[in-house]
Amino acid sequence: MYVVPPKAERQRIAKQFGKIRKQFAKFLAENHLEDLRRLGISEAEIDIMRETGRGPEGYTVHHKLPRHGGGTNDFSNLVLISRAIHSDIHYEMDRQLFGSKKPISQMKTGDSCWIDIPTPEGMIYIPPVLPALDNIPDSLRLKLR
Repeated sequence: MYVVPPKAERQRIAKQFGKIRKQFAKFLAENHLEDLRRLGISEAEIDIMRETGRGPEGYTVHHKLPRHGGGTNDFSNLVLISRAIHSDIHYEMDRQLFGSKKPISQMKTGDSCWIDIPTPEGMIYIPPVLPALDNIPDSLRLKLR
């Protein structure tokens, strides 16, 4: 159930997020090196994460349960995710609620609804690897005329 908490609570969580986001990035750089490397994050970017708490280029820290829907800044509710996939998740939530005509953030305090929130597991979302096109057998390729 997606329930919009009081505005003061949402503002408090939002205000803390800048600091928490940096702590989360540092935590990932210290404790999830292999996942960051599998994602293709360079050693230089990992060093920057560790030293400054700034996330890698093209990625963002996402709340699995959005702050606007009662989500917290706990590390268990955060995931490092590409900006493109982050946009897709929010688009899907808005589409379910409003047919993409207005954002979920327009719901008011106390409003609630059932929504299927796309929720990546873990603290770093590593998308599945798709096969390279040159490895697809000719028998499976689309024939164009």
